Amino acid sequence: MPLPPGGGSLVNNDNLFRSYYLVAYWVEAVIFGMYCFLYVTTMVLVSRRKARERGSAIISVVGNTILFGLALFHNSLNVYRFLKAYAQQPEDAPFTAPVDYLLDYMIWDGYAYPVILHLSTWTGDLLAIYRCWIVWNRRYLVVVPSIVIILASLGTGVTSIYWFRHTTKISDHVMGYIFRTTLVLNLGGNTLTTGLIAFRIWNQHMKSRRAGIYMSSGVNLITLLRIIVESASFYTLEQLLLIALFYTGHPAIVIVQYASIPSTGIVFMLIAIRTHEAVRGQGSKASASQFEIPVTRLPRRHSHDSIEFNGGDKERQNRSRSTTDTNEHALSVLSINK
Repeated sequence: MPLPPGGGSLVNNDNLFRSYYLVAYWVEAVIFGMYCFLYVTTMVLVSRRKARERGSAIISVVGNTILFGLALFHNSLNVYRFLKAYAQQPEDAPFTAPVDYLLDYMIWDGYAYPVILHLSTWTGDLLAIYRCWIVWNRRYLVVVPSIVIILASLGTGVTSIYWFRHTTKISDHVMGYIFRTTLVLNLGGNTLTTGLIAFRIWNQHMKSRRAGIYMSSGVNLITLLRIIVESASFYTLEQLLLIALFYTGHPAIVIVQYASIPSTGIVFMLIAIRTHEAVRGQGSKASASQFEIPVTRLPRRHSHDSIEFNGGDKERQNRSRSTTDTNEHALSVLSINK
């Protein structure tokens, strides 16, 4: 089946596609193996902390379980398709039979691939938007641009899913633009939500420094910021690679596409586990959904100073309370111990 312009010259060389598909199969299998370990580890830690008691935790657990289920289904489907393409072809089948089968989206297992890919992307985007909304103290205006982007992605994605079964209804030329738009929207939405979360945490860190307060224990905000940026950059780089391969028409795009399904969920697992380890590493005895209340550096000296200090301290406490509330929101949605 011909792909849209810029979609990779997969059918021009059967040997080339068969080679890239084999690599894609094993790359996804290895990444999914790591994903299984991270997912099980996360769920064990969640159950120990009784995270299910909180609404934000329930949404995170359900969302991540959906992502894991999609990755599990696709990896299992990939094994089925691999065996059927390479081991179960008739003896009199032409040389191109494996490639013809793998690129046949009219059969259910072939059509399932683009559906799973889009569902995985949308679920990951919704989880990222939800976390951004929580970190920003449930401010709807902040996530409006992200919601607009995911709605546009839904539109182009649904069109793509429809086209794979009705290739004569929409021209390949038009679909080329739709696929390009989808990739750009995915990258833009991910970058925007990650940037908003990172900016919120960095802004709170700067406010804390200006207020003269510090964390007596718990996770340093800069550490949390680094965890988020480093973990999310994995998915961002993957999307950039997808765009580069799609625009150049390189058949290696199939490798990145297959790897993107389990790696979408891995990003959330990495953030959760690394946040948990950061909390434990700093010896926090409180719940990981909370920071210790910040304390000022200024001591009380005598009664007169205490009266004057109390007035200023009240203002500091108000700023500290605001900072602490945001910190609690940040960890409650990013950590596995909610």
